[in-house]
Amino acid sequence: MSKYLIVRDTQEKANFWNFEPSEKCIGTTDDSLSTGDYTIKGMEDIFTIERKYSTGEFSGNITEARFERQLCRMDAMKHSFLVLEFTLQDVYNFPSGSGIPSKKWSQLRVTPNFILKRLIEIETDHKCKIIFAGNKGEEIATTIFKRMQQLYA
Repeated sequence: MSKYLIVRDTQEKANFWNFEPSEKCIGTTDDSLSTGDYTIKGMEDIFTIERKYSTGEFSGNITEARFERQLCRMDAMKHSFLVLEFTLQDVYNFPSGSGIPSKKWSQLRVTPNFILKRLIEIETDHKCKIIFAGNKGEEIATTIFKRMQQLYA
């Protein structure tokens, strides 16, 4: 099996994943991706991972038309994943642990029930797979990369 190169979108923010060279992976490079945050070089049109770091980030995205357009672009791909680096319990506890300062909580329009509603809508209206990864996002992404390489090597 040949080695693969992981491509990270140049717009990916702080706390990004950085995949070091290994037996199967050449490493990580940055490039502009039209859809998603991570892919494998040469698979940009068939595979993507969209990563959400926290319930705070996700709660801000789920009301944006831009995020819905992203999900629609992901529908055109053969394999798309939405890797959430939080748990379902974190959704129920929202906004606690979201990274949103507590002084701003009273101004939030997004509730745990709204987040759950949007998650169900994403599952029913789009074909991307949602993975609640908790603190294992990078590890789960590594497994996804290996599987994609196996499928298309």
